[in-house]
Formats: sequence, structure tokens, C-alpha cells
Amino acid sequence: MANATIYAVFIALCVYAIGMMCYYQIAVLEPFRQSSSTTMHGAPSTTSGSMRQRMVFPENITILGQLENIDLHVPVPKNLNLIIVGDSVSRYQYTSLVYFLKFGKWINMKHPLPMPTNVDIDSNTTNSNNNDIKMYSQPIAKEAVPHMSLIWKNAFGSKDDWSNYLTTLMDPLEAVDCFAPSVVQWDKRFGVDGFENRYFRDPTRNNSVTFLSKNGDHNNYKIPLTFKSTWSLDDINKYNRNGLVSTNGTSASAKNNSSSANNNTQLQTKCVSQLPDKTYITSNWTEFIHEFVAKFEPKPNAFMFNQGLWPHDQFQEPAVYEQIIKAISDAGMISIYKTTTKHVTAESAEIQLYEQKICELVDYCLDLSWTWLVPDYLYADRAHFFEPVYSWFNIGLLNILSSAF
Repeated sequence: MANATIYAVFIALCVYAIGMMCYYQIAVLEPFRQSSSTTMHGAPSTTSGSMRQRMVFPENITILGQLENIDLHVPVPKNLNLIIVGDSVSRYQYTSLVYFLKFGKWINMKHPLPMPTNVDIDSNTTNSNNNDIKMYSQPIAKEAVPHMSLIWKNAFGSKDDWSNYLTTLMDPLEAVDCFAPSVVQWDKRFGVDGFENRYFRDPTRNNSVTFLSKNGDHNNYKIPLTFKSTWSLDDINKYNRNGLVSTNGTSASAKNNSSSANNNTQLQTKCVSQLPDKTYITSNWTEFIHEFVAKFEPKPNAFMFNQGLWPHDQFQEPAVYEQIIKAISDAGMISIYKTTTKHVTAESAEIQLYEQKICELVDYCLDLSWTWLVPDYLYADRAHFFEPVYSWFNIGLLNILSSAF
């Protein structure tokens, strides 16, 4: 009888142990596995390519110190094919990213950022007048961060000068399709009818990053803001295949392939003041995605977009952003929504409800609500930043891409 009782207890303990093991596998390990291998709303990620090494980016950012402690010494990825659509903040993020992709370091690797001598970091008035921040008249800033002006066009005499400086520095890996309105046009259309599309192509690492300007829905004069391109799809795809003839007469692709030298794309790479008749223009997001971006060769595998700081009322309508996300998915690209950055006067990380909804629908959400923590001295104006802020954006972006590919 005693032996039977012992045997029954032993069987009961074994059943209990097996049950606990199953519970641990299902209730504990499985959610962890899923959270580490899925997108924001559950789409499985892939493990192909060379983006698998995850960057270190903090979660639940509540203090500036978490950002300042980010390790900027990260490997340069390969096989990146990304589209960034947005306004000037996105353009500067693009600039920061392609600088890193070419040179293997960020524009500002120093902590803290060298500041002008007349800036008090504890003051809340550093952006209150034109004398507070003059980064480019300060020798210490120029010496310590010589390329800081890349992310602030007002450091130059004109936007065209800034654009040419960036293109020259990126040569032969970048080209620009640009329209700069005349002064009369600028006054008439509030300066937002211009555009700047930038194409970065590094055949050595097989990296492509494209920035396409889209400033919103309307300006103060209620004039629709459209997407524009003076380059045709054929122009873009020839550039992606063959590269662009650089200032020294050699294309990036042709350096290792002399037979392609005669196929190099000859394109207008200066800002034009008049739009040619062939200019592609549309205000329809889904058409822009299906009929333009999706026909790039090779097709981008990631599409990051943003409502931006320009007014864009329609973007807040569910039918609009749902169609955008569906169009990206139908085109075979992953969708990344970048939340709108905070103005210098922001007092909280709260994001609007429609952005919360978008983040629930896209494959990934690059949450930049922490920008309310950025101190005044890291703002170039009320909306734009100095480095290393854009590099922080991009570490977060590379963190996303490393988990997706």
C-alpha cells in the first residue's frame, strides 16, 4: 500500500512538472520569441540580408541622458534600399544617414555638442533672438564639427549653395533633382512650391537611400502641395543601374566596370528655376506609390513617411492613411511611419491620436516623441536640429531595419 501511494505521488509530481514546463513554453517563452521577431502589428520579419545586427537604442526614453549615452560607433549596413518621404526635417535625417553610409561615422561623434560661448544650456531663451545660436561663426564649433552645416542650409548663402555642397561631398554617390522657385514665385506661393529629391547609391555596399520631398497638403494660401520630379522613371532607373558621372568624370558604378562607362546617366543635378514640361506631378499618395516609387528598379524594400510639420489635414483622415499603408504593402514594401518631431517649445511627449492610429497599422513606427526632451541649444530653429539629434533618429531607424531584414 505504501509503495502504491509513493508511486501515485511520484506520477502526480511528474504530471505537475510537465504541465509547468508546457506553461512556461507557451505563456513565457513564446510571447518573448514573438516580440523579438515580429513587427509592430505582428507581421513576421525576415532574416535575410546584412541588416541583422541590431543597433542599440533605448526604449521608453524619459531623460536626455538616455540619448546622450547612445553608442554612435555602429557598423555600416549593407543591402539597404530605403525611401524617405517627408519635409525638411526628413531631408536632414536623410543627409545625416547618407553621410554615415559613405564615411562610416556620423557628422557629430562628440558629446556634448560644442556650444557657442554665449549659450547658457540652463536657459530657456536660447532661441529667442538671432544672436543666441550662431554655430557657424564659432571657431570651436567649426573645428570640432566641420560638417555640421550639412544639416542646416541657412549656414550657406542660398539653398542652392547648400545643395551643391552636399552633392559635392557625397560625390560620386549622390545626385539631386531640385526646383528652386524664383523670389517672385516664393512670395506668391509661400516658398513651398519648390522641391528637392535626393538619390544616394553606393554599389560597393549595395546601399540605396532616396529622399522625396512631400511638404503636406496646403500652405497658408490653401495651394495644394504636390509631389514633383523632373526626372522620369527611366532617368531614375538608369541612375540606379549605372550611377551618375561625377565631377571627376567617373561614375560610382563604372569604377569597377569599364564596359558600363558609356551608359552613365547624364542628368540635370542643379536646382532649376523653371519646371520642364516633362515634370511628373501628383498630389495623390496612392498614385505616387503605385505609379512612381513601386516602379523603381530595384524596388525599395522599405518606405518611411511622415505627416510633417506642414499642415496636412487630409492625412488625419483614416481613409487617407489606410490607403497609403495599403498601397505600400501592395507594392511589396514594409511601411515605417515616423512620428512628427516636437517644436522647441514642446512640453510633453504626447502625440496626436491619428499618429497613434497610424503606428498601430504600419509595419513599424519610428517614435520620435522624445524630441520634446531635446534642449534648446540643439535646435537650429524652432523646428530643426543640430547633430547628434538626427543621428539619434537614424540609430532608431537602423534598429528597426536590422530587425526587418
